[in-house]
Amino acid sequence: MLCSMLQLSTKVHEWENNLRENWQRFVDSKIRISALTHMKDEPHWPYNLSWYTRQLPFSRGDDLSIQEADRLFKEKNQACEDYYLTMHWNKPYFPEWFTGQVVSIINDKDAITFLKKRRDAIFYQWDGDVVLLKRFIPAHISNGKLVSKFRDQPQTEKIFKDKEEFYKEEFYEHPEVFHFFENNNDPKVKLNINLSNFWSRPGSAIAKEINEVFDLDIDLEKANYLVDQWVINNQQYL
Repeated sequence: MLCSMLQLSTKVHEWENNLRENWQRFVDSKIRISALTHMKDEPHWPYNLSWYTRQLPFSRGDDLSIQEADRLFKEKNQACEDYYLTMHWNKPYFPEWFTGQVVSIINDKDAITFLKKRRDAIFYQWDGDVVLLKRFIPAHISNGKLVSKFRDQPQTEKIFKDKEEFYKEEFYEHPEVFHFFENNNDPKVKLNINLSNFWSRPGSAIAKEINEVFDLDIDLEKANYLVDQWVINNQQYL
């Protein structure tokens, strides 16, 4: 959702034409989506970025130099130097090749229950004591063909006799979660936003702050609509 908000700026490369040409249709088809098919239906970048991964446990691309990453991107993608590119990043560290700027979403105390419920609904599927890790199963993700292309094959299911052990491993002590319990002071991070802000503040207020920090021109009215619809779609987890 935040990546979509950033693309409302004319200075940011848009992932798909519908985002600006038919904003309400984009929100209905890419933001107001079912948790069951979320990872297949959510907005997806149009770039070939198979040379790196944004989430654990994968480490592909972490050791690339700035020059190597720049070469790989240019080899596999059309030029778009006139725009900022916005991308997700879930790991608790930045690779050497990343020289950009960051908006970090903080898992503040008012958002913990929401985040746990939402991750449950989107990332996992239970069958007795067995939990499927849907993020690593091709049928549940938009770029499933990449799963079999590389050697770093993740575990796709685990057994948990105790639900608290599951939450300890997959939530409270998971590096993609606990690392973001507090503001990120890395110099690349130019703005920290509490996750709870997305239902406690207007979208226009968040967009205005982003505009000021990054010198963007996000449409404030559209930002309001985006956040309002995202909140409606996630109301069951609040």
